[in-house]
Amino acid sequence: MQKVCDCRKWRIRHSYILVLVVTFLTQGLASNLRIEFSGNNFFSSAYLMAKSTRIENDMDIVHLIQNILTKYSNAGFPFCRISPEIVYQNQEIEKIILKIDEGEKVIISDCLFNIRGKTEIAAVKKIVHLRIGDYFSAKEITRSKNLLLKTGAFENISDNIVSRDGNYYLLFNITEKRSDYVTALGSLAENNLNFGITFYSLNLLGTLRQLQFRYEYQKLFSLQFTEPILIAPSVFNVDFSLWTYDSARLTQLKGKFTTPLGYYFNISLTTGVEAVSYYTNVLSTPQKVDNLLGLGLSQDYETSSWTCRQEISFEFALRKFDRYTIEYDGEINLGKFHIKPHYYWVKTDSFEYFDYFRVGGSKNLRGYLEEEFIVLRALWLNIEYRKFFVFPLFDFGLMGDALKFSYGFGITTESDFANASLALAWPRDGNWRDGKVHIMFEKGL
Repeated sequence: MQKVCDCRKWRIRHSYILVLVVTFLTQGLASNLRIEFSGNNFFSSAYLMAKSTRIENDMDIVHLIQNILTKYSNAGFPFCRISPEIVYQNQEIEKIILKIDEGEKVIISDCLFNIRGKTEIAAVKKIVHLRIGDYFSAKEITRSKNLLLKTGAFENISDNIVSRDGNYYLLFNITEKRSDYVTALGSLAENNLNFGITFYSLNLLGTLRQLQFRYEYQKLFSLQFTEPILIAPSVFNVDFSLWTYDSARLTQLKGKFTTPLGYYFNISLTTGVEAVSYYTNVLSTPQKVDNLLGLGLSQDYETSSWTCRQEISFEFALRKFDRYTIEYDGEINLGKFHIKPHYYWVKTDSFEYFDYFRVGGSKNLRGYLEEEFIVLRALWLNIEYRKFFVFPLFDFGLMGDALKFSYGFGITTESDFANASLALAWPRDGNWRDGKVHIMFEKGL
């Protein structure tokens, strides 16, 4: 005998019914309207009424009921129900009695997984990271589902409570999406041509480990591997990159350890080495090898209407003339507005070739040539308004003490076969011939 209850869907449906009932019945509210409770044994009436002392319209009542359901579901009562009783006086509502059926307090004995795809159950269990034997908590379950969604390997996750032989189990129904992609990038402006290709897997062989290979023409070779399983919920990332220019080469090997700091923050530690070579005739020999140390803090907050992701990092290079670097990257999505602020700053007593930051092109200022500006301090902002198929875009940049601005439009299209985007942008005070074209094509494997 097995009983299944989809608590998330039930709560949404039940709240919707309450909206209809309360909206229909509360056409006239008395000025001295009272809210009373009955059947609440676990929580006191004062606690349930907290932050809702003023009830002025029907939606205030609906929000109160929804908040009470949330409090109970986070405290181990997924089957809690609330039935409002309306008491009238002189054709006005004098008071509303909220009859609470708390239901059984549920302990989760184990987690079960129904995965449509190739992902290993052991890997999913590590990411979910729910403590078995604890009371049901909708907040913790939502957090676990968000952790799975952030891997990028899944498109749909739902949860049910399953009762078997007097024990309760949490069942996750998980649907995979394509997790292996090839991306081709290209930029064209006058005689300046730049292109690259990237392969990345968000779910390598079904293990939820990530691998990325990246190549940019005559500039970059990069290989990254992310290990989120063995030390979950912490993550370890290894990054090997080789930057090659006409007269110099930079080889970097970095290891990054990231661990959660509360619900919305992560802290990271970075260590590694970098070797710089300068070409002389045909041969190139490393001039020096330096050690790197870094510290970072990131934040990831998401609601139904907006998201905010940002990361700031500090890196210290131990060498004869020590180098200090600060980088900040942010992304705010507010409705159809996409806003991305960035900042870069470096300081050392003796600047070398790779200490400078290169700005311009498809990654930042799209109206300018690739790496057109070589600076020690840069602040730039990318803004897009993606309401239509064709959308406007604006880039603002402060390169040292010089203000740069570009504008244009972008086009994006998504299909089961592939995703593609195109951006066409012009620099400040430029004519139509100064436009830069950036193309991206992404194909799932």
